Amino acid sequence: MTDSLVRALAFGENVRIVVAVTTELVGEAMRVHDTGPVAAAALGRLLTATLLLGASAKADERLTLQAQGGGPLGLVLARTAGTGRVYGAVANPHADLPARPDGKLDVGGGVGTDGNLVVVRDLGFGEPYVGMVPLATGEIGDDVAQYLSQSEQLLSAVGVGVRLATDARCLGAGGFLVQVLGGCTDEEFDAVEARISTLRELSATIEAGATAEDLLAMLAPDARVLETIGVGYDCPLDRDYYAKRLQGLGVHPLEDLFSTHDELEVVCEFSRRAYVFRREELLG
Repeated sequence: MTDSLVRALAFGENVRIVVAVTTELVGEAMRVHDTGPVAAAALGRLLTATLLLGASAKADERLTLQAQGGGPLGLVLARTAGTGRVYGAVANPHADLPARPDGKLDVGGGVGTDGNLVVVRDLGFGEPYVGMVPLATGEIGDDVAQYLSQSEQLLSAVGVGVRLATDARCLGAGGFLVQVLGGCTDEEFDAVEARISTLRELSATIEAGATAEDLLAMLAPDARVLETIGVGYDCPLDRDYYAKRLQGLGVHPLEDLFSTHDELEVVCEFSRRAYVFRREELLG
């Protein structure tokens, strides 16, 4: 199965739809961060939601979603890295909670609701736009839908899901974003609601083999596809990035650090790659 994302218009082009299958992407994030089940589900959902929102962003826009609700997972963060690429992290990847009464992972309890969902849109110039809403459930999908309804004044439905095996493999992950635009009739609105209800078991549907195109067909059989792209987990913060960050500390702080260390090691919180720098690399 290859992960992908599809953008489309449907129901007389009065409804915007974005769907994505992110099974391999979430599996890679789980591997990188060595997550437990609850952290895997929370991070996977937020990564997927960030992809969905970022699908309509401007070319140079960097989008960041942060969920911090006071739960044992701590801060959960996801960020776009260009078209179809995302990366992220969770503060406490091994935090564990008992399953909910229905047997599902307690993502809401892991994230918590004593805090906010923060959305940062950075166009690369001027001050970034920062939007914030209180976390309603901590389940990610509902919280992102609430943010969209308040910030964009569009009725929105967001579904994100991650399904895990008992041996911690990701069996199915993905999501959808449906936004009702101006001009939608009552009949079209009812049709949208009815279609969304068919995807209540989203991750199980993906585990069974559904592609992004299949999910779109379930939501809107007559949708007009605008774009189909591959997606993946990809952190762009490389050795050069961290060298510049260290040099940005200034000569005297670096001299102090190298007075007690032969080398400086930086571990990227998003890729877990380690970069080792010697004095001559940073100070010449």
